[in-house]
Amino acid sequence: MASDKTVISAVSPAEAELLDARHLACPLPLFLLRRELLCRPSGAQVWLWATAPATRRDLPDFCADNGFRLLTVQETGEGLKFLVERS
Repeated sequence: MASDKTVISAVSPAEAELLDARHLACPLPLFLLRRELLCRPSGAQVWLWATAPATRRDLPDFCADNGFRLLTVQETGEGLKFLVERS
């Protein structure tokens, strides 16, 4: 996670901050994502990069429960990237 807390709002996916949670066991990537998004205004977007298999299964419900929107999922050679927006 970057230490810079620049406010992001209405950004393109290419400009969204990347939260690198690779190699962390679930649910830790979800907790880190929640903490990051709650520091940002409505409309802010964050990429979550995770390798925990349960993240793909758990993230849609997690987003719904926390008022976030899962916008896209990308498979990479090093895990999955999820673009999530704070509603």
